[in-house]
Amino acid sequence: MLSVLGRSTLGSSSRQAVLVVSSQNLSSAVTTPENAHPEPRVSSQGAQFRKGAGGRASFSGNVVTVFGASGFLGLPVVNKFAKNGSQIIIPYRQDPYYMREHKVLGELGQVLYFPNYNYYDVHDTGARRLAKICKEMGVEKFVHLSALGATVDPPKGHFVAKSEFLRSKALGEIAVREEFPDATIIRPSVIYGELDGFIQYYVSRWRKTPLDHVYLYKKGEQTYKMPIWVGDVAQGIDRVVNDPTAKGHTYEFVGPHCYQLSELIDFMYKKAHCLPDFGF
Repeated sequence: MLSVLGRSTLGSSSRQAVLVVSSQNLSSAVTTPENAHPEPRVSSQGAQFRKGAGGRASFSGNVVTVFGASGFLGLPVVNKFAKNGSQIIIPYRQDPYYMREHKVLGELGQVLYFPNYNYYDVHDTGARRLAKICKEMGVEKFVHLSALGATVDPPKGHFVAKSEFLRSKALGEIAVREEFPDATIIRPSVIYGELDGFIQYYVSRWRKTPLDHVYLYKKGEQTYKMPIWVGDVAQGIDRVVNDPTAKGHTYEFVGPHCYQLSELIDFMYKKAHCLPDFGF
């Protein structure tokens, strides 16, 4: 699950208003309706916080929180936001060793950190909790990363885990819509790039069986893929965050061409020189 939260910086008047409300809540019990959520806290004076001509050494006035930044897609997404001068916050639960690459994506102090679940804990329960908290705190934009083909009733395939993955992703979309109706949902196709889990998965020598062939469901003749480059996905997410008309919409990110999986693997083996002369 990769979720991106964006908001503008607050002016001094906005901070004072928040402090007054907090003191009132502490002194007296005030009941608020269940569905009453504050408006996004955007100050008209936010432009005065922007500095620089643009780029990593500048500040665009936006503070972006990226959940799931340690994944394959998280690194280029953080790089894209850092390049545009956004202040980035990265919550994570892993060892700092796995997050060290993110530190060099921005200038000093630009990338901040806040130090094994099943599919439903991450895709459904976790997404709902994030969307609910963001709505209550008045976050302006919420971008949720789902998966292409997500549905609550996926077709029965050869792998049960894949069906559970798509079902949990669909439940996560429903949960996000219930808690944050204006959220933007992105459904990317299979993503390829450096150190990915697609090309590297198939061209690995250990992927082949003792019979010296790559196992594919029905020989890959009935499976079709529209792979998309990870850089294009990151650029699309960056545009969604900065597009005010993207609120409440669902976008499907796919590549420009549709390939049969068997033909695609033959193409990858040829380009990667995975030939019998090299032990393949």
